Amino acid sequence: MASKPEAVRQTAEQIRRCIELCQNCHTVCLRTLAYCLRMGGQQAAEQHLRVMTDCAEICQTSADFMLRGSDFHARVCGVCAEVCVRCAESCEA
Repeated sequence: MASKPEAVRQTAEQIRRCIELCQNCHTVCLRTLAYCLRMGGQQAAEQHLRVMTDCAEICQTSADFMLRGSDFHARVCGVCAEVCVRCAESCEA
């Protein structure tokens, strides 16, 4: 079992990594959104673009909540995970 200072360090590292992943996902979604708009066709379908926009926004919001140390970050991150799964499914289709 990790000591309390070690557990706090591990948790802080996990939060830092989550923030980084959320920020990266935000960037990738915005770039992919622009690409899909250029491609047109099925890639530019309204529902697909909406879910990518939702994903980009919730990832940025989640990162912001974690950066601020918000008491609500866990709930926001839970919604973020759901949106990311939906976005991945949309992209795979």
